[in-house]
This record gives sequence, C-alpha cells and structure tokens, in this order.
Amino acid sequence: MWARQAVAKEMEPFRLVWLEEPVPPDNFDAMADIRQSSHTPICCGENVYMRWGFRPLFERHAVDIIMPDIQKCGGLMEGKKIGTWPTPTSSRSRRTRRRRGGGHGNGACNVYGAEFPGD
Repeated sequence: MWARQAVAKEMEPFRLVWLEEPVPPDNFDAMADIRQSSHTPICCGENVYMRWGFRPLFERHAVDIIMPDIQKCGGLMEGKKIGTWPTPTSSRSRRTRRRRGGGHGNGACNVYGAEFPGD
C-alpha cells in the first residue's frame, strides 16, 4: 500500500465529507487507486482545465465529486457542461454568485454543494 492510500485510510475515522485532491490532478491512476482503497469520497477539479481535462478522471472512475474552478475550466458555459456529467459537482468560484444570482450549478441537476464568501 502506498503512503497516499494509507493516509486516505487513516482519515476515514474522521468521516470527512471528501478528501480534496490527495494527489496532483493529472495523476489519474494514483487518484483512482486512492478512490478504490478508501471509503472517503475523493474530490478533484480545481486545477483541471477545460471539459476534456475532466474526461480521464471520469473514464478511470478516479473521483466521486468534481470541483471545477470557473476561471480555470473555461468559464460558466464550460462549467455548466462539466456539471451535467454523471458525477456530483461542487462549485468553488467566488465570482459566480454576483453573476445571474448563482454558480454554474444552477443548470446542473447533480450539484452537491457550493462555496460562497460570506455564507
């Protein structure tokens, strides 16, 4: 067992909502290994660019929750397209609340949660 998998297992008693980017987001196989070895949901996506950057994460079943950053994923429309894929999303954008009253999750049916400053 790799140290990254051992750390994920050691964190399980704390019942985390998710474990955020336990390895760099472009290390898809390591992310998938951690997801398979832990009961804690794996969240990733703040540093993934555009829709096609998320595809390997979905194809390898490497994440439970995606967290696209609107500024990095290609904007609101690209974020909305990513949000329609069959994995729960969580928004981290600080700017989207001021635009049209909410985050990119407004058009997606699988939004897990959103972070907004001051809430």
